[in-house]
Amino acid sequence: MAPADAGTDRAGAPVRIHRRGMAGRARVRRRGGRTTRGCAAGCASFVAGRAVRSSARRRAPGPVNGRGMIFPMPPGELRMRPVVHLVGCGSRPTSRLPSLASALRASGWDPCIVPSPTGRRFLDVDEAERSSGRPVRWEFDPDDPVELPPAQAVVVAPATFNTVVKLAAGSADTLALAVTAEAIGKGLPVLVVPWTNADLAAHPAYAPAVRTLREWGLHVVPADQSDPFPWAALRDRLHRLRTPPG
Repeated sequence: MAPADAGTDRAGAPVRIHRRGMAGRARVRRRGGRTTRGCAAGCASFVAGRAVRSSARRRAPGPVNGRGMIFPMPPGELRMRPVVHLVGCGSRPTSRLPSLASALRASGWDPCIVPSPTGRRFLDVDEAERSSGRPVRWEFDPDDPVELPPAQAVVVAPATFNTVVKLAAGSADTLALAVTAEAIGKGLPVLVVPWTNADLAAHPAYAPAVRTLREWGLHVVPADQSDPFPWAALRDRLHRLRTPPG
């Protein structure tokens, strides 16, 4: 049972509020058996579940892109697909996330692209929305909340030096970091592809941060900037996480 908080409705009647986590909505149960739904209170309610593009429509019947167009959603299709959040940071491989989203969508995933604020500069948002079938979100907007679907896995690719060190420090000051930190807290599969140059990799904070992520159970996919980005290895690792052994 989710934790409950006491409160009152507009008429002053006592109510109980049941919260289901950052990616869900609050459920308000009035005395007498009548149930209504509303937004969860507080900043935590939109850290992952209420993050949006500021241009998204609030009450659209399906995912909305930046121009207010509704993406087609066959009935039941998305509910049957495991959701994966694709986090891209401030590096050139982030521009390839739409291709990864297309490949994952074709193999049965429901991808949501969540770039960091800097990663968004490397991303063609229109292409990303077409490829994933969902709006791209990169910031918090309490004035225009839209649900970010709960993930079954999170992929951070590429993960810059800054992202690796901040994840290991428990930072969640951007949407990209927040959805990843929440997945770590829930014990969900998190794949990280560190992508940094040799000088930053030699920084004294970097190796301990990578080691910390591994100790927490994150799947760290090796990568070297002198080689192509390991998209194939990343897809294979994600596929193996989804497919039961044997």
